[in-house]
Amino acid sequence: HWHFQVEGERRRPPSNPWMEDCIARALAEWLAGQVLIQPKGSSSFRPAQAGDVAILCRSNAACAQMAAALSRAGLSAAIAQAGLLQTAEARLVLACLKYILQAEDSLSVAEIRILATRTELEEVVEDRLQYLEEYADTPAFQRPPWAEQDPYVRQLDELRPRLAELSSAETLDLILEELDLRRCVVPWGNSEQRLANLDQLRKLALDYESACNSTHTAASLGGFLLWLNKLAAAGRDFQGAGEDPQAVNVLTYHRSKGLEWPVVICHDLDNKLRDDLWGFELVAETETVDLDRVLKGRWLRYWVNPYADQQGRTPLLDALSQSDAQTHKRQASLAEEARLLYVGLTRARDYLILPTRMNTPTKWLNRVWSKGDENIPTLDPQDVETPWEWDDKVLTKDTRVFTFAEQFPVAEPVLSASRFLPAAPAPRPEQVAAEISPAEWLNDQVWQPTNKQVYYSPPPPAEGVDNEALTQLLTAYLRAAVYLDDEAARTELARQMAARYELAADFATEPLVKQAAAWQQWLEQQLADYDLEQQVPFQQLVDGRKLSTVVDWVLQTASKKVLLVLDCPYFGDKPQKKAKELAVTLGAAARVWQQHYRPEAQPKCYVHFPALGVCVEVKA
Repeated sequence: HWHFQVEGERRRPPSNPWMEDCIARALAEWLAGQVLIQPKGSSSFRPAQAGDVAILCRSNAACAQMAAALSRAGLSAAIAQAGLLQTAEARLVLACLKYILQAEDSLSVAEIRILATRTELEEVVEDRLQYLEEYADTPAFQRPPWAEQDPYVRQLDELRPRLAELSSAETLDLILEELDLRRCVVPWGNSEQRLANLDQLRKLALDYESACNSTHTAASLGGFLLWLNKLAAAGRDFQGAGEDPQAVNVLTYHRSKGLEWPVVICHDLDNKLRDDLWGFELVAETETVDLDRVLKGRWLRYWVNPYADQQGRTPLLDALSQSDAQTHKRQASLAEEARLLYVGLTRARDYLILPTRMNTPTKWLNRVWSKGDENIPTLDPQDVETPWEWDDKVLTKDTRVFTFAEQFPVAEPVLSASRFLPAAPAPRPEQVAAEISPAEWLNDQVWQPTNKQVYYSPPPPAEGVDNEALTQLLTAYLRAAVYLDDEAARTELARQMAARYELAADFATEPLVKQAAAWQQWLEQQLADYDLEQQVPFQQLVDGRKLSTVVDWVLQTASKKVLLVLDCPYFGDKPQKKAKELAVTLGAAARVWQQHYRPEAQPKCYVHFPALGVCVEVKA
């Protein structure tokens, strides 16, 4: 029993955080006295250290106040508090995940360079502006990646194919290991906390996947990032505990369930009863549950306080205080806080410390022991006996009375070197990628464009229209219009899509309709009575590695004749050169089709340039 009183003739103790400062100073003095504890599973004893102590508080705000008092007393605190996503180490990991998800995410690249490579912000901004200026006239899809020379960005680019089919937790683990991010964050200081925060991110990734499994929903990397944002918005992105042998553990009574420590200090024993009726509450009409109708007889009751912060001297409050609802609420609250205090008292293995202060009753402890009456004192600083018994014997306590001033000096921080991680492991042997590229699979075949370049339709005029936007519009329109036989329907579709792509109101849609008709006519010239599929995935397992590609148009007849067409968003004057780059993709798809359908048949393959109205044939 630690009892605190203030110096001088003051009759009431100072306001908070005086009590927290008293606990922190008393703990520092107590630990300096070399109090012995017996480690779990050991037959020997050793002096207690800060990491053997847990201070339990009623709320997260009280935990933060207690941690600040420990810091003022020269003790470190390990506290689980919200704000995980705002820490530098979490921002670095999330930037890596976002870059894996979207290679064009320049903000993530900037954050990686600032945090991991330690590049100055001014240098990053200047480099980005130079990049945008250099490639101002180059379409976005033709630009090289920004900052690809950065070692961390380069490693992420190399990892991207391996991460295609991994879960969010597996992706996070692989990035931590391959980029050695733990070693990266340790030199930033407070290493134990930062490493604990990285472990907390890994735990949250597993929690997210578990939640998806329980709700039968698909888990994805993008979904994981959105889920983390929701946690942060609700203030539930708790940091890791950062357990350290030299840091006092500070946490709430609720979070202490299932844990134990050699020394436990039960704080906030003077808290008032939380039995307000305001807010939501579940009300059950019966104690039994109908398993066929589990919500039968269950109600949600919501009490609204029309007087806001006014808590007394109103007719409503006077009536409620005498109501059955208030009686039931009080009984339920008393039972709940008794269970919670029991949790705190049973967390101690060697020492249980109950702190009190002068002229302030321990209302919570009193209510639990005296069956709701908080005016009967449970602990007396002048008496070594307690009201509790064990084996028919009265339990005694060791009471220490501390006298402190109203103000406490702030302890000078003790600087210590960060724990240095062992040397980096030797480079791992080069692993074979999980996927195989079309070029690697077709190393015995050379696919290239022929001289057959078909102009099936003149390209639409593009005066005053961004070429990239027009190309996207044409590609999407041709894919949709092929299913419409009526010219009026195609015209209406062209009008709606032009508006959706934010083209000018006077944009002429007639050329789009004419090109769609010419495109369908050209397809029918290649194959008659065909079945059409779009965006068809082609996959093949090659020596344990997966080949995966997508073909935009697959036309097939009943006799297994097939036409493979790949759209290309190119609007330059050298389609043959661009077709040469894409020929190997069509070649791989053609080979997959042959192996699964007709080995003796050779699919016809074309690269389609919607912005030019051109198709270029490619062959092996």
